[in-house]
Amino acid sequence: DDPREGFLRIPAVGESHRLLAERELAFDVPDAWPRFAYDIAPTADAHPELTNDYENFISGFVESFKEGNFHISWGKGVLVGDDPAKTEGNMPESPIIEMTRTLMKASKESIYLASAYFVPGKTANREIMEASKNGLEINILTNSLSSTDVKLVYAGWMRYRDDLLKNGVNVYEFRNEGYKVENHKNSGASLHSKVMVFDDNIAWVGSFNLDPRSAALDSEVVAAFYSEEFAEILKKRIQNDMSYDKSWTLAIEDGDTVWKTERNGKVITVDHSPDSSLLLRMFMSIMSVFVPESLL
Repeated sequence: DDPREGFLRIPAVGESHRLLAERELAFDVPDAWPRFAYDIAPTADAHPELTNDYENFISGFVESFKEGNFHISWGKGVLVGDDPAKTEGNMPESPIIEMTRTLMKASKESIYLASAYFVPGKTANREIMEASKNGLEINILTNSLSSTDVKLVYAGWMRYRDDLLKNGVNVYEFRNEGYKVENHKNSGASLHSKVMVFDDNIAWVGSFNLDPRSAALDSEVVAAFYSEEFAEILKKRIQNDMSYDKSWTLAIEDGDTVWKTERNGKVITVDHSPDSSLLLRMFMSIMSVFVPESLL
């Protein structure tokens, strides 16, 4: 049996597909269905509870939508994913990279980018700096040394950070107390977003971090959504995360990188990665020189 037919027979899936069709937004399931669906089908048959959990989730979404419990921004979308063979090293450049590069080159006004890990590599970094020098407003938010949960990735980010600033890119680093966690006053915070907004009309959302691991090793998926309304919502959320009360604003002053933020109504400026020890900063400086990017 074709597993695609079984997928559509799940009541909640069929209902959600019908709702999309009413808006002329439904995708062609037989064409869009991944070719590895045939490999997944036996697993679904052996574990019906997985299908039941999925159906319950979709059913809840459909009912909540019908009751008007949340707003939906309608538009056209493109879903791009890596072949699972990528994890075995049997895949050329990720199609996500190709799509993202195409969207960046087509942008005329601005790009807003929030990525938990940002290690663009020499080629992408050069393209970003060139676009900035040509008048494109580029805004980048990533984790600070104190907020990141993978310190070595920050060592990779350090290689590109200052050059981006010197070429007019707006750079922000998330503070480790960027989000207050209720009942956990001492809990730190870490940015986990992987989102972009191009020219206020295209939103890019997915699992892809802009780093070597996502580019070459992990199997990722990204949706590019063509909706001015949703792009504006996403842009405002990124801007909120870039604000003084959640992030550090980086700048070049007298040739050196500085970090600025506001705490208790007072503007603070420091000349090193904030909220970090001298020993950690020394270690990061060494790692930024020696650690191979393929390991980040």
